[in-house]
Amino acid sequence: MFGVLLASYAINAMDRQLFPLLAPEVRRQYGFSLSGVGFLSTIFTLGMAIAGLPTGYLLVRFPRKTVLQAGIAIFSAGTVFTVAANGFSDMLIYRAATGIGEAMQLTVLLAIAANYFVGHRAAALGSVNFSFGIGAIVSPILGGALLSAYRSWRIPMVVFGVLGFLAIAAIAFSVEPWFTESEAATHEREDRSGALTLINRNTILLTVMSLIGGLVIYGYLGMYPHFSAKVSNIRRRPREPS
Repeated sequence: MFGVLLASYAINAMDRQLFPLLAPEVRRQYGFSLSGVGFLSTIFTLGMAIAGLPTGYLLVRFPRKTVLQAGIAIFSAGTVFTVAANGFSDMLIYRAATGIGEAMQLTVLLAIAANYFVGHRAAALGSVNFSFGIGAIVSPILGGALLSAYRSWRIPMVVFGVLGFLAIAAIAFSVEPWFTESEAATHEREDRSGALTLINRNTILLTVMSLIGGLVIYGYLGMYPHFSAKVSNIRRRPREPS
């Protein structure tokens, strides 16, 4: 069951890495500026920031499995709707929505891993990052193959979005509530004297580290369309006679 959840997160990673690959094609069709298409590549982080705390609120009131599936549905729908965008504004909304869905899925997945695998918590949480890495590797390979085969940036977006909805169905039929709703780590948290409030040294330090990591990683994603455009221009220039 955990493998199915990890596979669904790998699909999330595939969606996440796909748009920067297709951004030059999107820019050429819509006439977006380089800064605009870079903004589209990273606006999902705003969705992630917005959805973080509300996801915690939802987890108090709804089963983790339900919130997880809702998150997958949101980022998959945002991926599919991107191909129907009329312009910059509505595409910006769809790309931001994918971040909302990703934040929901990741928050729930981490909660499930930490609560069920009490004796192997570090390995369980590490496997979540491992699955993201696998998806990030597969995405440009599969996305590039689809783009080459169909000559349309919309096809990879639709295919990857549909994979997300298939993941929802797989989770519905194969993942049991006793696995996702486990609270086995409750007493262990009390024994370890965990922080009683969010305002504490460790939380602040980890937040600052996340800010630095986000700046580096998503700064690269934002610059990727610019880099791709530069490479394309260089390749189009006629060679000067030697």
